[in-house]
Amino acid sequence: MKAKLKAKPNPRSAKRSSRSANTLALPEVVAQIGRFDSAILCNVQNEVYSLSNRTAVLCVSPDRRTLWLLPPVSTIRRAQLGRSTTKFQGTVDRALSAFRRFMGFESLSTRTFDLADKTVQLTAYRVTELIYKSDKWTGRSQTYKHIFKFPALCYQSADQTIIAIRRSANSPIICDRGVIG
Repeated sequence: MKAKLKAKPNPRSAKRSSRSANTLALPEVVAQIGRFDSAILCNVQNEVYSLSNRTAVLCVSPDRRTLWLLPPVSTIRRAQLGRSTTKFQGTVDRALSAFRRFMGFESLSTRTFDLADKTVQLTAYRVTELIYKSDKWTGRSQTYKHIFKFPALCYQSADQTIIAIRRSANSPIICDRGVIG
């Protein structure tokens, strides 16, 4: 069953007033590690939903704690090159390091795009399974399926164009073997 997800507050975290627990800000820099294919989600009543968007780009934040599903690059306005390369150089270096660790090889190029400043809200859904395409390790695009041992948190922007997947505040979601959890 396919469902269009709407950002609903998580009843378990509604009592928490901490902004960082319920919202995430899109980082200035992300590393693209593949293409999102689909995900299986469940809510607190254990109802299962399927989320599919084969045009979304799968990215990872420089701290390796959050996976980001972003709109296709063709729909994002190209930024002025050089505008942010020096301002975020340390962050770019960490993103390239996350890319290298996940993919097993160096990035061949970098591009700069403008994304509106967006935040994503914690939803009542948890991600239990993630399917994506990546050319990690081999250099050829292959389909990978990851089943989370402990469902990951799911965040979504109000306009439903950006989704974030995160295990917990202090644990990485990727390593040199791939997605972990």
